[in-house]
Amino acid sequence: MPFEEYGYSVVSRLYNTSIRRNGGSNEAVYFSKARARQRAGLCVLDRERGVLDDILPRPWQTDTCIGNWHYKRGMKYKSPKMVVDMLVDIVSKTGT
Repeated sequence: MPFEEYGYSVVSRLYNTSIRRNGGSNEAVYFSKARARQRAGLCVLDRERGVLDDILPRPWQTDTCIGNWHYKRGMKYKSPKMVVDMLVDIVSKTGT
């Protein structure tokens, strides 16, 4: 975990608060960019602005956009076909 004992404490509090607020069911998710943590079952893998080449047994996510992270006049955006193709590729590999 990042930040050693402090990191464990923060994630533990996140999960315990979620369980308390949701009648005993955890609804919180900890995301990390470290694939080893995801393999260990500690988190959901986050591939910021990226995709995976392989299918993972556990869910993962990517966060991206159709252009840059912000609006800019005259910017070229991804085509609808590119967006749909990317979405199909991500979902087919257990991603969101």
